[in-house]
Amino acid sequence: MTDYERGDYAAAVARCRPLAEQGDPAASYLLGLLYDEGRGVERDAASAARLYRAAAERGHPAAQNNLGLLYYDGRGVTQDRAQAAEWFGRAAERSFGPALTNLGVMALFGHAMPRDPVRARDLLLAAAEQRDARAQRLLGMLYEQGVGVERDDATAARWYELAAAQHVAAAEHRLGVLHHEGRGVRQDGEVAAMWFRRAAKQGIAEAALALGYMHLHGDGVANDHEQAAKWLAQAAAQGLAAAQYQYARVCMNGWGVPADDAEAAHWMRLAAERDLAPAQTDFALMLLRGQGVAQDERAAVTWLNRAARQGDALAFARLGALYENGRGVAQDQVAAHVHYRLAAELGDDTAGQHLSRVAHSMNALQLAQAEEGARSWATEHAAALPALAAPLR
Repeated sequence: MTDYERGDYAAAVARCRPLAEQGDPAASYLLGLLYDEGRGVERDAASAARLYRAAAERGHPAAQNNLGLLYYDGRGVTQDRAQAAEWFGRAAERSFGPALTNLGVMALFGHAMPRDPVRARDLLLAAAEQRDARAQRLLGMLYEQGVGVERDDATAARWYELAAAQHVAAAEHRLGVLHHEGRGVRQDGEVAAMWFRRAAKQGIAEAALALGYMHLHGDGVANDHEQAAKWLAQAAAQGLAAAQYQYARVCMNGWGVPADDAEAAHWMRLAAERDLAPAQTDFALMLLRGQGVAQDERAAVTWLNRAARQGDALAFARLGALYENGRGVAQDQVAAHVHYRLAAELGDDTAGQHLSRVAHSMNALQLAQAEEGARSWATEHAAALPALAAPLR
């Protein structure tokens, strides 16, 4: 076992430095790695680049790959994706797996070269056959999405399984999705939960959200609100808006945690600020009721308008009620009719009743103004809201 492998980085530096000064490529590479990672020395990407280059020019494939990474990210050198591809290519010529993967990623996304999913597939396949875990995960993604290959969920699952065997969290997450949905594998909630749990423990917020949701609703696993709250709280703390919204509902309803409206309002607002329409609507309703937050009807109108612009039917319905009753806005039956009409078009079940009631109190001119207002709003936002793309009936 080397000094580096034992974690004795100071000894590794002392051993490598004189050898690197004599031009030894392996020592130059390892000393560059120590500078790159800040182990045994202060982190210094420029010194890492100099040492990697010394080794790379002597044909050291790992140094060539790592120098390519520095050029790709612009660390210690001026960012230059073409130079990155050049160094990845040199290492790939020596069949160095990580470089094959990096070059495959560049071909996949068209970085410093024409986008070429087929070439990307071939490069990733060559790397995956060397047990490169990142390549295995990316091949799973290509087969799942049908990029550069015919879509094949079963093949995707096989590549994900190989990557997951090497503890690649993103592959564990996708295996959870495939088992939950029964795509390419037998549908199995318990197996899905196992993979989600493994990925969540490695910090994949989407996996924690999925696991929390499954426990919250008894979807393929035991209905367990405490477990749901635990995983949703983790994903919410990681900044995932959908998890923040779900955890706010958990706190509001006391599912697995003590009911706490102030805590619910905190998480609901965070989700709303991340532009999640249902959270914007629900936070507005909390503002209207003064639930866990100071009552503020004008702020509620602002949040409802943000949700409405995303096509949230309930937001339109609540705005209709506010205009009808003059809460947070000036009372305006025409505006109430417009919002109820749009809510109904977007599928709100109660909007039709409210629309009929308001219409009975309006004259012909007001009704014409409301019809024109609804059409104008629908036309203006048709590109963002396909449900309103067709002419209003």
